[in-house]
Amino acid sequence: MSLEQYKEPIEVAREPLGDGYVAFRMDGGRNKPSMQASLGLGSCHCCDYFLPHGEAIVLIEETELVSTIKNIKQDYPCLNKEDKKKFVNTSIRQENLLKVYGAMLVLCRLAARCRNAKQITQDKKYDFWLVASSMDSSGDDRRYFDNIRDKLRLELDNALTSGAIRVVELLTPEDLKKKLSQIS
Repeated sequence: MSLEQYKEPIEVAREPLGDGYVAFRMDGGRNKPSMQASLGLGSCHCCDYFLPHGEAIVLIEETELVSTIKNIKQDYPCLNKEDKKKFVNTSIRQENLLKVYGAMLVLCRLAARCRNAKQITQDKKYDFWLVASSMDSSGDDRRYFDNIRDKLRLELDNALTSGAIRVVELLTPEDLKKKLSQIS
């Protein structure tokens, strides 16, 4: 098994982020094998991409967060405004916790079966970047999502070995480009 078969351009909202932005696709892509399926994990929830960076593995999950929030709110019209907000926040955090756990499971399985993956992932910490493809980077969206990010970070810290997660970021596609440009 070669890790290189999973390398592909990073996409946000089904469009390539740009030339030179590549990572290892975890959940399958266009005409690409699904990493989790080829490792015998079926369709487990996991992040979209991972990327080794120094002493960490960056886990990247792209989501249409604004529409997800809208859909959750519409699915639960009986809740009052405050309960709806709490439910939305909890749902988003739980979904992303599950994706981080799944990604870590996939990486453990990958390291057991692929020599170069073991060398890349062994003894690394994790950074989690949640990319909100439709987020307004200023104003209410940013404040709302910063709150989600902070609670998600706390929940990951509480659930995993202390320090396993170094960073939790909520990024716009433009933020993602800047971060990737800094690490390449």
